[in-house]
Amino acid sequence: MNLDPNILLKYKKAAEIMASTIDPVLLPLLFMNHQTIKEVINQDPYAGAMSNRSETVLLACYPRSGSTFTFQVLMEVLGYRRATFTYARKRSEHDLYIPMLLSNLNANTISQQHILATDANLGLLEVFDIKCVILVRNIFDALISLFRAYKDKGKHAFIFGGYCEDWSDELLMDYLIEFRLPWYLHFYISWSYAIENGQLSQTLVCYEDMVFNEVVYFENILTSLGSSKSNIAIQNAIQKVRDGGAHRLSKDKDWRQEEVLSKKQKEKIVSVTSLYKKCYEWLDFTKIGIY
Repeated sequence: MNLDPNILLKYKKAAEIMASTIDPVLLPLLFMNHQTIKEVINQDPYAGAMSNRSETVLLACYPRSGSTFTFQVLMEVLGYRRATFTYARKRSEHDLYIPMLLSNLNANTISQQHILATDANLGLLEVFDIKCVILVRNIFDALISLFRAYKDKGKHAFIFGGYCEDWSDELLMDYLIEFRLPWYLHFYISWSYAIENGQLSQTLVCYEDMVFNEVVYFENILTSLGSSKSNIAIQNAIQKVRDGGAHRLSKDKDWRQEEVLSKKQKEKIVSVTSLYKKCYEWLDFTKIGIY
């Protein structure tokens, strides 16, 4: 396959920009895993180069949890630059990627990612001193919102191997329950376990709290990040994002559970979540609507 020379030039320029933003002293870190980096990061010459790093925030979230709205308001009220700390988005796992972390060291940045609390990700969060906001939502409402997103996108809603535009509503929801629900549960379990284990000091925040009182919701997040902003500043940031037009909070009133989920599908969700509750008896699942 022959790539368009203009595309190759674009990649070359992107590589040059990234290389120019990474301190040459830190380049060897590109070839280390998180465990090795943790061993050497406080030694010269790396310690000096890392000492002046800026503030970094990761919004870890699952899809359809109000994450884009949360991200944009936080970016606005904090005055941080939009960034991405992962290798790829779309249908890829949003794991942390060392080159992107290194290239964003010198600016206050925030990234929004659908990411699990794996050992590697937790290790990199510690090494790069990244503050986290972990956002969840009622699992039933999240699935319905995801279903609605696929329906709205129509032929653009990609499923591995093809598109789902010709699928019936029942088949689409069955698919989401079978293949997407476990990821949502793994997200909640992995971050909860990291908090329970003392690997993170952050707490989970909920979409439902945002719907109930946006200002208090963002106030609590900012406090957890060690940032103090006035109610006026928060309200102004919320309004500016709203004026941008694209993002609103939905309570999915037009897509009630009883209208979207069949009795059989509800039973399937309860069956799957009951299994996870048995496996993780120490964990309180009520934050995501599982009782």
